Amino acid sequence: MKRLSKIFTNALSKSLGSLPDKGRLTPFIRQLILSYSLILVLMFVLGIGLYSFSITSVDDRFWGENQALLEQSVSSLDSSLSLMDTLCSQISRTATVHRLVSYQEYSPEFIYAAYQAQQDLTLFIPNEFILPIRSYFIYMPGTDYILSYSQFKSSETFYLHEEHMQEDKLDSWRSLLKGEYGFRKFHAACDYQVNPSRVLYYYVTDLSTYSLSGTRASICFSIDKDRFLELFRNISFYESGFLCAVDGDGEIAFTVNDNGRSLSADTFTSLDFQDRSTCSLRLDGQRMTVLSCAGTLNGLTYYLVLPTKAASGFLRNYQLIYGLMVFVALFAGLFLSLFFSQRNLRPVSLLNDQLMDMTQNNETLKETLDQQRPHLQNAYARRLMLGQIHSSDELDYVRSYLGFPEQDQRYYVLYMLIYENEYINAPEQESLFTASDQVDYEKIQEIFKAFLGEPLYIFSPEERAYAVLLHMPLGSDDPMEIQDKVLRLHNYLLENYSIWLYGGLGNGKTYLETIWRSYDQALEAINYTNKNYIFLPYQMIRKDSGSYYYPVDFQNRMVSCITSGADEQLTSLFEIIRQENLEYRSLPNNLMEYLLSDIRNTLFRARNLIRPNEQNTERLETIDALFGKKMSMQLMEDIAHSLCKLNLASSDESQLIKEIRKFIDEKFADPSLGLTRISDQFHISESYFSHLFKETYQQNFSNYLENVRMEEASRLIRETDISLNELYLAVGYNNANTFRRAFKKIFGITPSAMRENKPSKEA
Repeated sequence: MKRLSKIFTNALSKSLGSLPDKGRLTPFIRQLILSYSLILVLMFVLGIGLYSFSITSVDDRFWGENQALLEQSVSSLDSSLSLMDTLCSQISRTATVHRLVSYQEYSPEFIYAAYQAQQDLTLFIPNEFILPIRSYFIYMPGTDYILSYSQFKSSETFYLHEEHMQEDKLDSWRSLLKGEYGFRKFHAACDYQVNPSRVLYYYVTDLSTYSLSGTRASICFSIDKDRFLELFRNISFYESGFLCAVDGDGEIAFTVNDNGRSLSADTFTSLDFQDRSTCSLRLDGQRMTVLSCAGTLNGLTYYLVLPTKAASGFLRNYQLIYGLMVFVALFAGLFLSLFFSQRNLRPVSLLNDQLMDMTQNNETLKETLDQQRPHLQNAYARRLMLGQIHSSDELDYVRSYLGFPEQDQRYYVLYMLIYENEYINAPEQESLFTASDQVDYEKIQEIFKAFLGEPLYIFSPEERAYAVLLHMPLGSDDPMEIQDKVLRLHNYLLENYSIWLYGGLGNGKTYLETIWRSYDQALEAINYTNKNYIFLPYQMIRKDSGSYYYPVDFQNRMVSCITSGADEQLTSLFEIIRQENLEYRSLPNNLMEYLLSDIRNTLFRARNLIRPNEQNTERLETIDALFGKKMSMQLMEDIAHSLCKLNLASSDESQLIKEIRKFIDEKFADPSLGLTRISDQFHISESYFSHLFKETYQQNFSNYLENVRMEEASRLIRETDISLNELYLAVGYNNANTFRRAFKKIFGITPSAMRENKPSKEA
């Protein structure tokens, strides 16, 4: 350090040689140069440390991101396998299928039973679009026949002439369908194919495990290659990487992107992860890093194998630039040290002004940060609820920034949805929606604060949906208190804005890092809310049922009620669906979504039966937009009632609007004639009447009434000698100035000018 100081001193002495009073360097200058030398050394050390930290941080982040992608892909595959189980359960409970698989020999009765079962299987066609399969079929070993919604053939004919597979593998294929190689396993399709096809694996399940007890039958799913690989599309394998799934028997279930490697399950099952998230091994002379994830179904464990060098590849292109920047900064620092040392010999009279400027800038920055603090707090709360905070240091910072105590707290997530109540004929109220039909976020946030308390940590995951992070001290954390607040908030919104609010509450968490689970639970609980249960805690959801109640005759009956306009019967149908699925059962989230999807498909059928015309186009567009919103039981019922009312209104609206127009033509001279008078007279809401009138006559009600009054005023001027002071009263106006403005707008001249231009009786 002294040597470096001496170099600076000599360089500075030479740079000061031209000054009149160069003399000896004062102790102040020596201290100044020593300080700059220390800064340079610190810059160099910090640069090296920052580079080392960046390498470690990128490595941890890289493997953490790949672990998250692996878990996401495994979750998608588990969801698909769960849906396949649900489909098998539904098929097994179909009476025609149950009767068909009981036959043990080919007969005319067997053919007829197959025809009936095939008709029922067509109801499950939509399932193929949400599963990673190409097709599926039922194999009946008693008769050795194959049945699907489009095929009914012997296994040999199906195998050779439909699938075009290897003839010598027919018996092995039959054994696979009988489960001799194991049920619920992935069997490679290439072992039987003559030419490669889109079928990647066969996945066989035993129907007797569902409800067909004592009857031998199985369902075989042909796993589509493209759809199956689409489940792992988010994972990048970096050329030599691959994915391997090992089942509970210690055998390889399937691989992805293995590039023809010869792999052994022991290679992966022998790895010891302990508390580490990764393990290392060598394959084909290359160092690889292994990530693991256990699936929730079939006992599968997934191993993602990636080249270790892939993590450092992110920085490889920047290492040279980074090193160059360090050395440039070092030499620039040397130059600046000399330059500023020379300049600092001059008086520092401006230092105070600069300090004042800095103080003012700091105050301005602090004000800006205070203004942005609520937005930053909501952003941190959003990351907490979505589980995007992983390190303990970041969690401690967020807890401190949000002002949460470190201990003795319980955290909840409240998930809320709001809907406009379209079935209440309420007077004009203040709206929470902008001209573009978007929620006024600032206004709704202020309302939430008034009922849920401050500070309010909230974010909106989608339009009209809000997630709120709540916390209470241990011992006083009563969910009923939250329920009371939500109910008061709901009543306030319904009374003042005609808005329904539904709330789902996740279970309380004592650790802030697990609050994402409460968010997921609240999101699940919101699916079970309805007009009878607008608030539902997750802990009150019963989870003792594995299937939902929505028989085929309900679908046809719902379509019939909608097309016939039977609104009361439609309400009864939904009450039964609620009782069966929400009161008598407690469906898991995936089955609830499956039920809502089936109801939506039924409503699509009913919607497609309505032909658009000039009168219903706008309303159909509004209904179609509802199909794109987040599914809930209440939304499905609202759509059903809207379709029902549209069918009913198509026959009644025409006669109603004619009667209203006749009433206007007769009562136009009444000054009280307006939307309120017509609404009371015909028992129709003002907004609906305005919409219906404009849809029928292509003009607003107010414009039509004004034209009728002006035509009568023109007739009175031309055909009578009525006084102009009495004219505006005769046609329904209370104010003469308002009448004159409207008259001139319609005819371009004033009433007095029209009277002056009126032809004389003699003429």
